Amino acid sequence: MSASPINVGALIELAWSSERPELRDVKEDWMGVTNPIERRKLQNRLNQRARRNRVQNSQAPAIESQSAIVVDAASASDASTRGSSRSTSEASDTDLAEASVAAPRKSCTAAHPKVQELMRRFSEHAYQSYVQGTPALSHLPLLLKYNVTNGLARNADILGVTAQYYDWYGISPLNKQGPLLGSEAAAQWPACLRPTDLQSSIEHHPWLDLFPWPKVRNNMLQAFQRCEPIDYEDELCHDVCEYNHLDRRPILIVWGPSEDYRNWEVDPIFLEKWGWLLSGCYEVFETTNYWRVIRGEKPLTAGKNYDCEHLRKQTLIMDPFAPPPKPKSALGWHRTLSPTANVKVSPIALGGISIGNSWSKLFGVSEDPDSLLDTYFSLGGNFIDTSNTYNSEDSERLIGEWMEKRGTRDQMVIATKYGAGYRAYNRDKEPLQSNFTGTGAKSMHTSVRDSLKKLRTDYIDILYVHWWDVSGNVGEIMRGLHAFVMAGKVLYLGVSDTPAWIVVKANDYARHHGLTPFSVYQGRWNAAYRDMESEIIPMCEDQGMAIVSWASLGGGQLATDAQRQAANEDENAGKGFYKASESDVNVSRVLQGLAEKKGVTLQQMALAYLFHQSTYVFPIVGVQTVSHIEAMAPALSISLSDREIDEIQDAAPFNPLFPSSFIFGGAQRYSTRLTAADQTNYQMAAWIDAPRKRPGFAPRS
Repeated sequence: MSASPINVGALIELAWSSERPELRDVKEDWMGVTNPIERRKLQNRLNQRARRNRVQNSQAPAIESQSAIVVDAASASDASTRGSSRSTSEASDTDLAEASVAAPRKSCTAAHPKVQELMRRFSEHAYQSYVQGTPALSHLPLLLKYNVTNGLARNADILGVTAQYYDWYGISPLNKQGPLLGSEAAAQWPACLRPTDLQSSIEHHPWLDLFPWPKVRNNMLQAFQRCEPIDYEDELCHDVCEYNHLDRRPILIVWGPSEDYRNWEVDPIFLEKWGWLLSGCYEVFETTNYWRVIRGEKPLTAGKNYDCEHLRKQTLIMDPFAPPPKPKSALGWHRTLSPTANVKVSPIALGGISIGNSWSKLFGVSEDPDSLLDTYFSLGGNFIDTSNTYNSEDSERLIGEWMEKRGTRDQMVIATKYGAGYRAYNRDKEPLQSNFTGTGAKSMHTSVRDSLKKLRTDYIDILYVHWWDVSGNVGEIMRGLHAFVMAGKVLYLGVSDTPAWIVVKANDYARHHGLTPFSVYQGRWNAAYRDMESEIIPMCEDQGMAIVSWASLGGGQLATDAQRQAANEDENAGKGFYKASESDVNVSRVLQGLAEKKGVTLQQMALAYLFHQSTYVFPIVGVQTVSHIEAMAPALSISLSDREIDEIQDAAPFNPLFPSSFIFGGAQRYSTRLTAADQTNYQMAAWIDAPRKRPGFAPRS
């Protein structure tokens, strides 16, 4: 297709077409319509629309009808050869030009009423060109910019932020002193527009509230608060909203409803200039590359500015002791794992058995893994428990892919396990699997090798012996595990589902041979299944080990009668390993009664019970939905009295086995709070006082 040569430097005036300007949809085009009745209907509709427009224009303030958008011919020519690249477009309105020059930093020409009118007319003109089959690439830059300003205006409408807040010195009403926080409308806002803690605590101009990325908004607030002399905010505002010099401006693009971050895209120039504001905002790249791939363009990758390094250094120089923002939830208040493992983790671990759906018949259908992991991470969660075998290896693989995409590996604490038959699903191709299970050195080697690959990492934070192998020996296990620690492949060791005497024997062997002992124990424990309370928990307290519980909510059986019935009828709910026992039902009813008094859920009360039994307690919670994760943190705010704990324990009396039953035979009920003063032998001979045992962490809201 040939084109007439363009005189470079000449100006092409885009006059408004008089050919059917009222046409808004291709279906309204009467040309080619052979039915005379239908053709007349379309013609009448267009004529009536034209008349209404003439009446409206005659009553409105006069706007120079001769005003036109002027396009630099050289840029137009360049745009025609570069596909969807941008052209330079400038408004010819004299007043607008003077306003822009007079106050380039104190005004926004996008808000000028004449610019708004020109852009409205321009968009209509561009649409007519499209309808008539003569679209022009030179229209694209202005249309993209117009979409962005309209999108930001739409977000302002959703938030209820009116024009009065948008003067030069305006302060966002979403600040903690603002009238919008706590309003009923706020609950209906899209999640990506809801104010962050920084937005609520830092005074700022309301235009920053309109971007649909919470992390970007936080980055902006931190940058603009500490780097005011550089005037970043002003420059960004002009780049995003101004219509002048579009060939030199970074741009944003919006392809759909602006309140959905998935409809936004950044261009390479924006990434080069403002990439440091996108630090940690992986979703910007995901959505940008989604739209680029649709167009057949190469995906963008994070450039040198994306790591925010120069801003980070500048911030540290200006305020090296500035505290981080407060966590969004109690999951973000991290705790030392145990006296022998000084790694900081969230109080509640996310159960990796929920990541993936290969075992959905047992554990139920889970939502998108990335959504679950994103939500847990956004609430401050960093502790994930998985295994080489969960979901037929899918759990480790999906967690690894998520960490790689998000760049979060070193922020997370990943616990995995070896010892289970993790390749059992593949036995038709690998029939000889005797060394794919158990605690021997070969099983350990192949499992750790494969876990590192699936998790896409070069180290594992916590490696568990999944369960005790009665054919194994302590020396081989502890030497093999220690070798991985010395190689930097594993940081801490844990043991799961193993008798207390073996754990003590293994730790004693490790200490006497200069090896790494176990720092964490994991086992089945909840308010209705208390076997660990007799020997395992006292052993952990003596050995300086953390207590990590699985089946913390009874495998779904600690629930109301209605919840249990609904789960039985839900085809997407897993059937689990366990059926509700009499203890489950009785304890659930007591938990529900206490929960109603405190305004929490039964499940939150069940977790609170565990936190009140010892200090270094970290329940694992399996989830299927984002709402399950969001319901975790309130459990950490619950305080239980001794009387309330007794009420829970009395719902299903627990009788420990010998010798605990003999040592504390005189106690009214068995509890982790028992001391020497409760022992039978002292009660036979004397009256003594003993220090009370209390968990070390106060409730955290």
